[in-house]
Amino acid sequence: MSVEEKQADYMRQAIYRAIYDRRNSWHAKSLPEEAISTGDIESALSDFNRWSAILGQDVAKEIEAKASNGRGYWLSILPLRHFAIRYYAVMCFAPHAAGLWHSRLGRDYLSCSGIHSLFLGRVRENTDSYKAWQINQRSRFVLKFDIRGFYQSIRHDFLVEQLTALCSVGNAETQRMLRLLPTILRYPYRSTSEQQIKHCEIGLPIGNTTERFFSNLYLSSVDVYLLDQRKVTSCRRLDDIRVFADDATHLQDIREGLADKLERLGMSVNVEKTKILRRSTTNPSLT
Repeated sequence: MSVEEKQADYMRQAIYRAIYDRRNSWHAKSLPEEAISTGDIESALSDFNRWSAILGQDVAKEIEAKASNGRGYWLSILPLRHFAIRYYAVMCFAPHAAGLWHSRLGRDYLSCSGIHSLFLGRVRENTDSYKAWQINQRSRFVLKFDIRGFYQSIRHDFLVEQLTALCSVGNAETQRMLRLLPTILRYPYRSTSEQQIKHCEIGLPIGNTTERFFSNLYLSSVDVYLLDQRKVTSCRRLDDIRVFADDATHLQDIREGLADKLERLGMSVNVEKTKILRRSTTNPSLT
């Protein structure tokens, strides 16, 4: 397969993935009809290069959604062609990032990261497996660690820096996507609260599956820190971090270490939701 044929195949996969994801997402029923219209795939494929040149003209929509606890929040729904380009970017970057997470999949560390887990957390079996792993830990204490405004706090310059270092020996197409990445991340959206068009200067859009890859990559230094800790087991699912140990004082030290890592990433601890709790011996899921 020639370079051009491989590029066209990647583009076609990205478009199909974006359409499949948009139609099967849990919030699909709340999307405006035009956001899930597929159009003609071959026509879209022929326009793919032109899409990347006019990203600034596509405006994302904000829609209100509710979490299982009834709390309301805003989703940023990207136009389909912008979403497809983000998928294409992830497909270009993912081969260079695979090694970041392979070593973290083991008995002492459960990581829900990487390209193959883009949909992880949206499938019941994966969610159940994640919860079961936590219940099976026999440590006396657990650190429940939460990041304040995680998606909204991700800095584009830090993210581009990480990907540039990771893909320094990437092919020409990967380098092209790296140059486009600042424009891709700075997408325009219509602010529902202020009724005007703005550009996303910081953060990632909630409600778009591709952001799992970028957010996991952003927290890779947190993964490295957790792997270096002794006498603990830990797990991370996006910004949801759990650390298990028999020594509460040790967990307090880890809490401070995680806070320091986050500060370097331009983030902060959600103090209200970050706690060290004693686990029940009869039912480890209760704390």
